[in-house]
Amino acid sequence: LRAKIVDQLVFTSGLLKMGEGTAADSVVRQAARAGRPIFEAHTEPSGKAGLAGKRFLAFAGIGHPEKFFDTVREAGGVLEIDTVFELDHVPERIIDETLDAWRQRKLKG
Repeated sequence: LRAKIVDQLVFTSGLLKMGEGTAADSVVRQAARAGRPIFEAHTEPSGKAGLAGKRFLAFAGIGHPEKFFDTVREAGGVLEIDTVFELDHVPERIIDETLDAWRQRKLKG
């Protein structure tokens, strides 16, 4: 189980907020009330030109899979598959089944 943010603030020297949006607003307020500096950052894929026009089979099992898919699209990639796995560690069998289903769809046109 994860510890409560308010209990962890005593061990922090600052807070790093990644990305846009309001999801972290309550944590940012708590950190500010605790006198911790707030830093903001965002990720940007390197080598965007290398993705432009290329086709991808994208699999994600992370907390915000749409963010990953959007990053590929924003860099110009074309998603043939954008599959979300609800597990942190996905058995190879499930990946193989997903790829087989994609191949069958491609064969049918």
